This record gives sequence, structure tokens and C-alpha cells, in this order.
Amino acid sequence: MPARLIDGTAVARRGREEVPRGVEELVAAGGVAPGLATVLIGDDPASEVPVRSKRRLSVEADGQDLHRHLPGDADQATAAALVDELATDPAVSGILLQLPAPRHLDYDALMAGIPAAKDVHGLTAANAGLRAQGRPGLRPCTPAGVVALRDAYDVPLSGAEAVVVGRSVLVVAAGIAGLVGADAVEPGATVIDVGIHRVLATARVQQGIGD
Repeated sequence: MPARLIDGTAVARRGREEVPRGVEELVAAGGVAPGLATVLIGDDPASEVPVRSKRRLSVEADGQDLHRHLPGDADQATAAALVDELATDPAVSGILLQLPAPRHLDYDALMAGIPAAKDVHGLTAANAGLRAQGRPGLRPCTPAGVVALRDAYDVPLSGAEAVVVGRSVLVVAAGIAGLVGADAVEPGATVIDVGIHRVLATARVQQGIGD
């Protein structure tokens, strides 16, 4: 089978063109333009960049930019009160609590205050439970984007083996000995090798590691 380039930029462009049309139809039918409440706690430059991008894209899609910013030393009660306010605000369609939150805050407790229908990240227990049951619900944007790319190019999954390489815990089960070498793993990372290969077993015996 010849190689195909999956053009994520083109797929994203089509999505950005479709969303404003959907907003226009919603408003024309008597609805309210969606409002995205991005919540940034602190002044981490690495967090400010994606928040700016999300706010810009929200406005470009004819949505409302309802951004809120709290200082990095905001306490749990203050952050929770803001989440509660946004949760009950009818102008707010979605709440996006930018990660990472300052270490002194209980992120799980803050997420628990976000209604499932407004959970833009798709990380609340309610949405995670719906996903586990294979039921409709809000999905995290990264895996949802991967699925959108698969759908856009009609990639067949029947009989295929899916491999996901993550940044925190690496689980290798590709059936290919030596596929992931030491140079591909950061120091301190957790690696779980699910594969069983004679060459690996021989190397472990030679090194005196295990049976």
C-alpha cells in the first residue's frame, strides 16, 4: 500500500470553517452563541500560550471569549468559587481549566465542580465514565483529534493493531524486539515491556537479572 500523508492542518482548517456555520445556525434558531470560559491560574508562560490560542479560535468561531484569570497564589476556596460561578452562568457553554494548576490546589476537586456538559477537557468523572461505557460524552481534544484525522482519511481499523506511545508511562507491546531503544526513553521514565522475546530473555540472564 502506498504511503499517504495525513494533513492535520487541512483537517483543522475544515473544522474551523464548519464551526462558525454551526454557530450561525444556532443563533438564527434563537440560541445563544457558545461561550468558552478559559480559566488560567497563575502566570506560567507555557500555559498562557495555549490559552491565548483557544481564546482566539473561540472568537474566530463567533463564540464568546469569557476568559478568567486568577493569581498564582489564589487559594482553593477562591478557585472553587470561580468554578461554581462559571458552572451556573448560562452564558458559559464550556469551562476549560488550564493545566497545570499550581501545586497547592486540589485539581481533582476543582474539576469535580465542572458540570459534565461544560467539561471542555472531557476529564470529569462523569465524562470518563461515559467513555468507559462507550456512551456519548465530551472527549479530550487530543484523542478526539486523532479520531477525527482517522475519520477524515477513512483509515480502516478492522484487524489493525493500534500503538500509543505516551510521555509518562511507556507500554511497549508491538511484537518487535528492540523497537524502542534506550535513546528513546527519558531518564526516570517508567517502561513496561509487554513483549516476550528470546533475545530479551537471554540478555536478562546474561546480566543476571531475574530468571
